[in-house]
Amino acid sequence: MVSGFAGERYEFEKCLPENFSKDQMSATRQGDSVVLKFTGGPGKNVLYKITVDIDSYPKYSFVSVDGETYIVMSSKD
Repeated sequence: MVSGFAGERYEFEKCLPENFSKDQMSATRQGDSVVLKFTGGPGKNVLYKITVDIDSYPKYSFVSVDGETYIVMSSKD
């Protein structure tokens, strides 16, 4: 995670179909969590580097990527 003026940037690698597009990803807020979901499709999977920018207001404490949840802690926590 990289913190910025208006939010955080998350960078990670994920295997997705080789014809993956941003329309196959959703980002929603659920309470104090940001939930990222990826939908697959037919075809061969390849490794992508994913970059997601998330507005930090209102404050959230968790990021969940396809069911795997991570605690978000700022330098002030």
